[in-house]
Amino acid sequence: MVKVSVIIPVYNAGQYLDKCISTLVKQTLQDIEFIFILDCPTDGSDVVVQKYADTDNRIKVIRNQSNLHIGNSRNVGLDVAQGEYIGFSDHDDFRKLEMYEELYLYAKRNNHDIVMSLTCEVNKEGTENRWNVPIVNVEYFKEYCLSNMIGGGNLENNTSWFCNVHSCIYKKDLLDKYQVRFVDTCLLSPEDLIFNIEAVYNARNVGFISKVFYYHRIGICSAGRSTDYVGWKKRSAAAQYIFDFLVSNKIFPLYEMNFYMYVSRQYLKGLLAPLLHHDIFDFISGLRYVRTQSFTHKAFLSYIEAPNNRPWYKNTFRKLIVWLIVVQS
Repeated sequence: MVKVSVIIPVYNAGQYLDKCISTLVKQTLQDIEFIFILDCPTDGSDVVVQKYADTDNRIKVIRNQSNLHIGNSRNVGLDVAQGEYIGFSDHDDFRKLEMYEELYLYAKRNNHDIVMSLTCEVNKEGTENRWNVPIVNVEYFKEYCLSNMIGGGNLENNTSWFCNVHSCIYKKDLLDKYQVRFVDTCLLSPEDLIFNIEAVYNARNVGFISKVFYYHRIGICSAGRSTDYVGWKKRSAAAQYIFDFLVSNKIFPLYEMNFYMYVSRQYLKGLLAPLLHHDIFDFISGLRYVRTQSFTHKAFLSYIEAPNNRPWYKNTFRKLIVWLIVVQS
């Protein structure tokens, strides 16, 4: 029986792919499969994957007929995965060799639907940024995760790592029962956050190991970080998706302020992007669109009133965006 399936979409991973694969195939957990989704790479990444697959029968290789991007590629892997639990990796990241064994044993010992652990971010210079986590009573960990994720991660409390899927494993029965899948990343972003909100909400319980297992490269060729220009279209579509999810499950009143924090920060990032790229027409289009969403005005009013947002509010461009949304709406 396969205990864990790890799904790895691959596009143009370059020099980092070999370390990614080697830290997978050397995992101390033996009953494991690796599902590589080749998303039409053009740099020879497919050759590297196939080289490993030829000598390791735990590796499955699926070739997309067209470029599906990371969200739908992960869904392809989910549809064929045989593992009791599911893990995800980006094609340029790496991990400790005991990662999946420790996560799996902890999940089985405590009968958890999801087990989370810590991520360490690594930039192109090799500098590591490790997240520290506040001590939380295990009984309330699911609620703590959910409230922080709906808020987009609390930078002050170092909980932004809740928003990624790399350092977690998920019970496959949970994902299949509630049809938890990734959104189309051509249309919405961030996909990890939306996936985690749905998965954690439907989970019976969520466990946590306070260890760093996973090393996530940033500013290199990561699918999620290949460009800083994630504009208002994807961010506003994601906010609408989360809003609809909260309303349809009748939990919006519980997380209203968390959601407003997410909206204000995401929209500031999304609307800053065209300004910084000198695309005034895209900025105006984005501004007009987000002002039509029912929650935008209230979200920005809440943003202004939140004391911990004052450092953000000092930026001139952010002040302009907030003024255009709040005063001119």
